[in-house]
Amino acid sequence: LVMNMNDEMMTESRPLLAHVGDVVEEGKERDQMQSQSTTEQQQQKQKRIEEEREPKRELSSVGASINMFKLLLGAGLLALPRAFSNSGLMAGALLFGVLGLLCWFTQLLLLWSKDAAIQRGISPHRVQTYAGLGEVALKGGFGRWVLTISVSTLQLLFCSAYVLVISRTLHSYIPGLPHWAAAVVMMPVLLLLASIHWIQNLTFVSAFGIIVYVCGVIGMTSYFAIKSISHGGVPVEDVVWSRLPLFIGSSLYCLEGINGTLPIAGGMKNPKNAPGALLVALMTFSIVGAGFASLGYAAGFSTAAGGVVINALPQGIPKIIVEWALAAALLCTHPLQLFPAREIIEEHVISILFPSHSSSISSSSSSSSSSTTSLPPISMSSMSSIKKDSRLNFKLKHKRAIEIVIRSIIRFVLVGITCAIGAAVNDFGPFADVVGSFFLGFAGFILPSVIYLRMIGFGHSIGSRAIAIGSVLTLLGGLVFMVIGGYAAITQ
Repeated sequence: LVMNMNDEMMTESRPLLAHVGDVVEEGKERDQMQSQSTTEQQQQKQKRIEEEREPKRELSSVGASINMFKLLLGAGLLALPRAFSNSGLMAGALLFGVLGLLCWFTQLLLLWSKDAAIQRGISPHRVQTYAGLGEVALKGGFGRWVLTISVSTLQLLFCSAYVLVISRTLHSYIPGLPHWAAAVVMMPVLLLLASIHWIQNLTFVSAFGIIVYVCGVIGMTSYFAIKSISHGGVPVEDVVWSRLPLFIGSSLYCLEGINGTLPIAGGMKNPKNAPGALLVALMTFSIVGAGFASLGYAAGFSTAAGGVVINALPQGIPKIIVEWALAAALLCTHPLQLFPAREIIEEHVISILFPSHSSSISSSSSSSSSSTTSLPPISMSSMSSIKKDSRLNFKLKHKRAIEIVIRSIIRFVLVGITCAIGAAVNDFGPFADVVGSFFLGFAGFILPSVIYLRMIGFGHSIGSRAIAIGSVLTLLGGLVFMVIGGYAAITQ
């Protein structure tokens, strides 16, 4: 009787057990689908964030040339007549053109290295900055730190020179305003300009700066220089061998735009036109700079206080116009010069604070799948897995907002550093010599050559070997600039 009752109970319970089994399987499939759906949502949101961080390709060749020309058209031009007085008129004009071609060659080295990295499967986002390309070429974080420190320091020093000139202009017209207070007054405007994130959006600022600088600074200074030359001017020399090393620092300070190469080329509609656009900008600036410096040297403006040519202009309304036009032009150039440094530092900090969420998502998905294989559909483990995915979704949803806050803080700190250095430095001429010789010799010549040799090397064709040999010679030239030019600048 008992055996018969057991058989009847088993027979009656089979449908219920089968139903429970079906519910368990449905729970497993439901958890797997929820986990897969959550993972796909995270990946799609991460992809949208990366697309937002990618620069839009809207720059034409003309726009790229304008941005690079304006990047070069900075405070360094003011000390160029002083550099020509150290080299001589003919030697200065010739060497200035040669250095312009060398700077263009180093820019090409970076562009070729970036193309080689992309062909190897490296994400274009990783190599859109100088520091990112250096990290890929130098194999690891050490290379990124070297590039981050050197490039960021160089750009901050450039921006500090702008603050130096502008603050001195404010102080000259408001004697009761200390230099540091003038720098503090400039900070809100500089922060506003630095909030324009992508470099192609700064084209209108570049165009305005070029108009002000060319018409106000170069035009008015050249007018007074020609007027002075017509009255006799000062004696000039063709070559001054004893002071020729002093020419290196200030001329490199004027010509080097290595930090803006990759951002400008990356923002172009057709990046293949980048070499031509950069060459046009560099050669145009070389011609304009050599002519401006030659006039200033022949007029005797090279002996102006602090090595700044506008200090030699006669007092009056024209000088007031030139000084304020210069201040406006440098103010517009500040965000362009700050862009490479803040982009490098921002990306570096963001990569540290927000590493890829892919591992977290995959681990969450795998843990959810493994838990559902051995647990019933309605379980605390499944619920915790869903909650974990929800937390990841929340973090990813607010990641962009947190990034904006972090980037704003970084920009505030960088602008503050440039204002502090600009308020502390007193003499622009020696400042330009030291910065040009040491920092530009390293960041502008040595590092691009090393990056190219690590990424491409000597190759097998005659052309690639010739470029590699040229990069080696450029590297040695950078060492010479650092040693000879830096020693001459410091001793002077």
